Amino acid sequence: MALAYGSFHELSHQLRFLLFEMGIALSQQHIDYYITLAHRTYLKKLQQAAIEEGFISAPLMSHHVHDFLEQLRSKLKETLPESRFFSWDKLYYQCNETIANTAL
Repeated sequence: MALAYGSFHELSHQLRFLLFEMGIALSQQHIDYYITLAHRTYLKKLQQAAIEEGFISAPLMSHHVHDFLEQLRSKLKETLPESRFFSWDKLYYQCNETIANTAL
């Protein structure tokens, strides 16, 4: 899912190299599988958190964390003007880090 958009290509290589350095050899396909699984799980958690916080009333149609955040950002501009002061760049970074840590 996430890998179809190509955003995690670099992460895939980094994780594979890190695991290889630790003596764990996995194929690129295995690494991609775990990144995709971590991404899917995290996207569901983000959707649920946004609903629970009242930012959205129903899940947004998205197959990628970054796309979801862009949609959320756009939606919040309309309903919550102060969201323009949110640290969106930090949120993107933290999402990527969470996906990497979960995949690892």
